[in-house]
Amino acid sequence: MTKHTPPSLQHWPYHWYGFWVAETFEANGTFNVERYRDPQWQCENKEAIIAYLKNCPGMACQQNSKKCSRCDEMVSYSTYMTDNVWCWPATLAHNVEHHYFVLPDNFIAHIAENNYTPPEKLTLPMDKWPWPDSDNNT
Repeated sequence: MTKHTPPSLQHWPYHWYGFWVAETFEANGTFNVERYRDPQWQCENKEAIIAYLKNCPGMACQQNSKKCSRCDEMVSYSTYMTDNVWCWPATLAHNVEHHYFVLPDNFIAHIAENNYTPPEKLTLPMDKWPWPDSDNNT
């Protein structure tokens, strides 16, 4: 399914991804975002995965945009997406599409199991969202 996936993403234990501050805490303050980027990473149906990431419902949204730290494209920094199982910041799709960010294998498998089709609406109650600091993240 994927090639060049870093070992830390082969068995990602959470149902959230892309919350780099949370991942810093998980790595005991030694998080390096560059470990999650790889221009050699190959993934089947990458375009469909990116579309899925972009088109899932927003679970928390604000109209805050600013230039990406790696390019000049405007991206939303205060919007979070979900498919009722996983959650991620809206910027993740941009980072995968333009900046070689790698996704966890089990996240890709989950998207494929959904036939790359986002849910039409949120059905997961707010208190069950898999935020990084919640008990709902595995």
